[in-house]
Parts: sequence; C-alpha cells; structure tokens
Amino acid sequence: MRILSLSTQNEPCGIGDVNAALQIAMQEQGHVYDVHRVTAEMRAAVSLAPYEAYLKAVETYDATLIQHEFGFFGPTHRRSMRNFSALISKIEAIGKPMLTVLHTNIPQKPANRPLRWGSESQKTRRAIKSFIRAMNRLALARFVVHGEASRAAMIRNGLDPGRIIRIHLPMRDPRPLPLAGRGPDDRVTLGIFGFIADYKGYRNALEAMLFLPERFHLRIVGSRHPKNVNDLTLNRILGMVHTGRWTDRPLEAPADTRLRERVTLTGFVPDVAAALADVDIVLAPYTEHHPAGSAALSTSLSHGKPVIASATSSFVEVGNDGDCLKLVALNAPFELAKAIEDLATDHGEMSRLSAAALDFSRRNSWDSCARTFVEALQAGPHAGPRPSWFGLRRSLSL
Repeated sequence: MRILSLSTQNEPCGIGDVNAALQIAMQEQGHVYDVHRVTAEMRAAVSLAPYEAYLKAVETYDATLIQHEFGFFGPTHRRSMRNFSALISKIEAIGKPMLTVLHTNIPQKPANRPLRWGSESQKTRRAIKSFIRAMNRLALARFVVHGEASRAAMIRNGLDPGRIIRIHLPMRDPRPLPLAGRGPDDRVTLGIFGFIADYKGYRNALEAMLFLPERFHLRIVGSRHPKNVNDLTLNRILGMVHTGRWTDRPLEAPADTRLRERVTLTGFVPDVAAALADVDIVLAPYTEHHPAGSAALSTSLSHGKPVIASATSSFVEVGNDGDCLKLVALNAPFELAKAIEDLATDHGEMSRLSAAALDFSRRNSWDSCARTFVEALQAGPHAGPRPSWFGLRRSLSL
C-alpha cells in the first residue's frame, strides 16, 4: 500500500519521533510510507492555502495518515478545528481513505460551570460540535485514540464509535537496560524526560525532592519545546532549584539551597537510551488528564525502567493492562516522595516492574500497530450512521 503521512519530521518533536517509528514498521512490512512535513505556514494557517501541496500529493497515493495535534492546523484551537474539518472534507472529495491519529484529547467543558452565550468557552464548544459533525460526515475517515478514556471522551463529544480505533501508544522493540543494585545509602537518580511543559508535573517532583533524603537526585532531561518559546515552566523550575519555591520571580524569593546540588537540567539530548541508562527510576508526575499518552513514558517502558506516574486516565489504563507502573495521586508530592523512597529500597519490586514493562512493550509493538492501521485504511467506506441536515440521521447502507 502507498501511504502519505502528514506529520512533523526532522525537528525536536515527540510526534515526529512517533511517526518515524511507524514509518520503519510500515516499510518493513513492504508498504510505501512517505512523509509530508508540517510546516510553519501550516501552524499559522487561517485558510487551507498552505495545505494545497499536501492535498495535491494525496491524489497520487492509496491513502493518507494524519498525525493530529491542534498546533499543526492553526494558531488557535478554534481555527485549528475549522482548518482540519475543511482539510479532511477535501481528502474525502479526492476519494482517499484517511486515518487520523489524535494525540491530544478534545478540551472538555469544565464541570459544574454553565457556558455563557458569547463567552470564549461557549465559542470553543460550538467549534468542537462543528468539528465532530465534520468528522462524522465522512465515509472514508477513521480516527485513532490512545486508550479507553480518550475513546470515551470522543464518544461523549458525539463522534461515531464505529469510526474509532483504540490503541495504546506503541513501543519500540524492548531493549532492556540494566538495573543498578543500590544499597540503603547509595545515590539514587530519578529522571523526568521529554519537552518541558507545566502539565508534566515538575513542581510535584521538585517538592517531593524536598522531602527525600539527600542521596536522591533528580535529572530533568529535555528542553522547552521550540514551538512554545514563551512557556514559563523552565523559568519556574530554575527558580525552585535556587530558592525552593515555585515562582516566576526567583530573585524576590529567599534563598533555599537544598535542591541546588541535587537537581540537574541536561537540556535536549540526542541519545535518550544513554540518558536512561544513568537513571534508576523514571517519574511521570503529570498534573492533568488531557494528554492522550506520553512518548517519553513509552520509551522508558521499552527499556525496562521502573516508572512512577500520576494516576491520569491514560496512565491508569497502562497500569491496569500491563501492571508496569507504580501510580500515585495527581498533585500529591508527599505521596510521590513516599513512593520513590519505598520503591528505591524494594529491589524485588524494581525488578518486577522492569520485567512487566518489557512484556507490555512486546504486546504493544509498532509492528502490530502498523498492521492495524493498514487494515483500517483498506477496510473501505465506513457504513455506520452519519448525521444529515436538521439533526436527522441516515445510514450509508440505505
């Protein structure tokens, strides 16, 4: 099969790395899998003009696979949804099967808060409904989500369940890294991996470090995302390392040196495996439920590293299916510190988590993912219910 993917490529981006792994699996199975790169013009698009070259190229392939993140299709959520709706309608008109991998869940309405007419939240909800209607109208479109929580969220928003393919974020072939045998007084190195963003829980990790013995050290591996240059999370991390307080203005805070010698920021590293080799326990203390998955977590599991993660909906599913994570409550630094100290002194549990992580990686490989995607692209038009005008519904089989 000849497939054209739309994705980031050759830039620091987790989704681009994911697509590169999928490309290798597709090619090993004998398929053509080319990449049309997401450009800066596409990210800033207010119309479909920057996508014309991609649409022209789609005509020469059997199918297309889109790696979806809202920032790829416009400068705001609403504009992104409008652009994406128009784009997949164009692909339908060309007559090509399409598969869209959704890497971020659709934003949800805050609980117990009514939407005011004309408010930004109300406008976003209207845009989401239009976005879902466009997805449901297309016979050749199917959508991939990571985990049951993401699937349920899309169904609540109105997406036809028959269009949804649920997977875990696939893993590379297991490549176990050795576990260090630590004595009760030996140094223990913790690690957080990936682009720096507030929802990944750096504050939780740093606050937990304040309650851990001095033999525990934290390594923050990654840099600020190049497309999010105004994010202040890195500044807050540096502020807390030097003052012990999570603040945008560290010079105004009293000095607290407890973290200065125990926290290291490496910046971007090209060889993640080498960085993982120096880490005893990986942390994923996320503060929000909305990320659909974590490429950094998948990489850690594929190397057999013990992982402590927040109990987000997606991580709970991984934990339930693979029994390969130690889970703690969201935004609970005291509980996180206790979990770290307990795991570091339980070598049997460290070994069990490592073995379970490698087994989970084998069961969720890129090879099986590629086969699933090809089957979906070859399945033909979706015959489920589609919305028609005035809220009535009709079936393609009629």
